[in-house]
Amino acid sequence: MEIERKFTLKRIPNLNGYETKHIEQGYLCTGPVCRIRKSNDKYIFTYKSKRNMDSDAGKAAAACEEVELPLTREAYYHLREKVDGKLIAKTRYIIPIENNRKIELDIFEGHLFGLVFAEVEFESEEEAAAYKMPDWFLKDVTFDKRYHNSNISRLESLSEAFAEDELMPNELIFRKGLEYSGEVKSMDFPNKGLVYTGNYKVFVKDALPGQTVRYRLLKKWPEKGEGSLIEVISRGNNELEKADCPHFPTCGGCLLRSLPYEEQLKLKEKEVLDLLEPVAEGYEYLGIIPSPKANEYRNKMEFSFGDMEKGGELTLGLHKRGSFYDIVNVPECRIVCPDFRKILVKTLEFAHENKLTYRHKNGSGGYLRHLVVRRAEKTGEILVNLVTTSDCTAEEDVLLKAYTEALLELKLDGIFAGIIHSLNNSVADVVMSEKTDILYGRDYFDEELLGLKFHISPFSFFQTNSLGAEVLYDTVRKMIGERKESVVYDLYSGTGTIAQLMAPVAKRVYGIEIIEEAVLAARENAVENGLNNCTFIAGDVLKKLDEIEERPDFIILDPPRDGINPKALKKILDYNVDSLIYVSCKPTSLARDLPEFTAAGYRPVKVAMVDMFPGTANVETVVLLVRELNNDDKTVSIKVDMDGYNLNRDEGSSPPFCPLCYQY
Repeated sequence: MEIERKFTLKRIPNLNGYETKHIEQGYLCTGPVCRIRKSNDKYIFTYKSKRNMDSDAGKAAAACEEVELPLTREAYYHLREKVDGKLIAKTRYIIPIENNRKIELDIFEGHLFGLVFAEVEFESEEEAAAYKMPDWFLKDVTFDKRYHNSNISRLESLSEAFAEDELMPNELIFRKGLEYSGEVKSMDFPNKGLVYTGNYKVFVKDALPGQTVRYRLLKKWPEKGEGSLIEVISRGNNELEKADCPHFPTCGGCLLRSLPYEEQLKLKEKEVLDLLEPVAEGYEYLGIIPSPKANEYRNKMEFSFGDMEKGGELTLGLHKRGSFYDIVNVPECRIVCPDFRKILVKTLEFAHENKLTYRHKNGSGGYLRHLVVRRAEKTGEILVNLVTTSDCTAEEDVLLKAYTEALLELKLDGIFAGIIHSLNNSVADVVMSEKTDILYGRDYFDEELLGLKFHISPFSFFQTNSLGAEVLYDTVRKMIGERKESVVYDLYSGTGTIAQLMAPVAKRVYGIEIIEEAVLAARENAVENGLNNCTFIAGDVLKKLDEIEERPDFIILDPPRDGINPKALKKILDYNVDSLIYVSCKPTSLARDLPEFTAAGYRPVKVAMVDMFPGTANVETVVLLVRELNNDDKTVSIKVDMDGYNLNRDEGSSPPFCPLCYQY
């Protein structure tokens, strides 16, 4: 790093007695009267006033001669600081001078914000040498708010001699809004890279182990902070030279696409085991089972209409990483099969040809909202759902008919089971339906898992990786074993997949699911598969548990990402079943819930992971929990029919007869 060795500063003359004592002592008032300008690739600092010229400060500034401070571009680094609610650019200059001295200048949008002279003392040359910062320190300096533009900053006489090599020491102070860099040492589930800058640790989303990254500090605590990723300076040693998807990393659909699949599995495995370590011990770990397909495995995608930049051309795809608004077109997405990509491209072409608009995230105007494509792995059946508002400027029936015909002309490997249109005028940016019309075929498609058939409706939950789901459910079934005389509860049952897989090896199975559409599909699927020992109930698990008279012998939990409602969990634990299965799609929720099971006497016996989501940060975890009996549990309950016996003992009468012990 090269800094021109020139520094000239003229002292402000004493005008009208303005702050005489400060001027005599070498103080300089800084603030909006200062400027920084660029000239021939050099940055010239000028102390001139353009306002308040009648004030003493203005007169003092006007009398000041120009100060030139030529620096090469490498000698500064742009930082950002939130000042008075406005995000503005900030530049910090550090000029090392002789005798362990330095001068620091903070520039905000052409204004000098702080001018600080500092002196550092060391007890020995060895200590001074050890304390010197490397050249990258220019990128990690901070701003001391004591030197605001309304304050006075001290100056001393400055030497023209600069330090030969490295910068002079300075305390690295972390402030929100500023940019820093560091190496990612590890990763917490699902996507929080642990970055060290000096001795300070910051969790940065989407930063992978081994990378060196630049980030902006968003939240700060004494021991740690949170930051947002700005750029990856260098890749980790185990990363690919180039990811196999052209949309990575701009698209937010995948996080681990730059890692070989084997490395993805290792990373997910470590993250989950790290989460379980504080809350579980002594279990048999069965390993992480890979997905049968690492690419083109998804059977469902929700694409969004929008634009890549504000006011840009209409696009259709997935959200840009780290953005709520920007949409990235993904015609070569690697986690879906070619049929998805062809439907995506044709839909976007149709929207452009007909000059259709999209609904903005703020809820104003526009017609197009989402495109949901679902395709069965085993049957090849495809269900397409175009989600729009009612704000259509064209004749909608004609438009939708033309769209349907355009899709049917596509040459696909699969076949269309149905093309539907859903109306959604809600403010929320989610796929939902106020009304759904069938444009072609039917409003469901068929899939097969482990020999069972399933009708899957547009809004019902079904695992997005069909082949991976077979691996997951087979793992669950093996952990459970035979339950011929058992009553099984399948809580959060979705379309009843696990319940129906358990039906052949159980006495009776009850499934509870809050989405009524999924429950209707589960009932139909049970009939289709010839299962007459399954009962599916629509409603909240917390409320519906009380409606089942038959108590469970075994419970299967497959809750949503947020885990189990604490009140529902208490009811579940009160059943005191001897064992249960917890299937978790979010290991942080699992780690939060496990201590509750431990407190109730349950111990994790077996743990397995199944990778259902290659390329992403997510993974399924299956835990078998067994209840350990204590002395209080070793009781026997006997039901005795006492009808016909006199249990009252009136005065003067004989005591009641007990048929159990054959005595009065």
